[in-house]
Amino acid sequence: LLGGYSFSWASDDPIWSQKRFEMCSEWFFSGPILGDALGINVESPFCNAIFKTWALNSTNKSDCVGMRMIQADPNTPKSLHKTGKQVLRDAFPDSFSADRRKDPIEVGSGSTVLGSHDGEYFFSRYMKAHQCAESETSKGKELLKVETSNIMKENGIEIRNAEHLFYYKIFLQSFPKSVWKKETRQGKKQILPIRLDRLTGNANACIKCSFELYNDTCLFCRTCGAWPARSLVE
Repeated sequence: LLGGYSFSWASDDPIWSQKRFEMCSEWFFSGPILGDALGINVESPFCNAIFKTWALNSTNKSDCVGMRMIQADPNTPKSLHKTGKQVLRDAFPDSFSADRRKDPIEVGSGSTVLGSHDGEYFFSRYMKAHQCAESETSKGKELLKVETSNIMKENGIEIRNAEHLFYYKIFLQSFPKSVWKKETRQGKKQILPIRLDRLTGNANACIKCSFELYNDTCLFCRTCGAWPARSLVE
């Protein structure tokens, strides 16, 4: 909404503002849905209708993105960096975050170091405990490579890393029939591995998993998390 992500900086106005409008008209957040299921009310400030309308109608790229003295590292002095969210930084100039670098929420909140023990973080230990191929050893990396290669060969799904593999296995447990399809070949009905779902080769299918994208212009896949999820070259 305010140009926080660096991938949005490539284009200039009016294209930048148009892309922002398109992105904000179709964005999707799981927090409120998960909250409702648990009886919790989740409020997302940037999704607030008043704030969202103001940002889209009253700001452009030059308001949001520019050069600024930023604290890129806690142990180094401020230096000139390109950054987004400038209007938000200017609104709270005395806040520590006003001159702080933009980090993903898991970094900014500190959850990436949650439960660090013997040099390993929570998720690495959790995956190992559930027999997911995740290890810094050459053997562990080779096992991961073999497993992801087999998934691509048999199901046509590109697995990015061990964490993605872990989520994929949970997905299969929840939707066991989603990556298989009955086909008839030479008069016999067989269960054959396919590229995934019913959209193989379809222009509106994710290029990484082949599940349907939520509209004909989106670049993010809500199923596998791929970005870009479609070819950028016509």
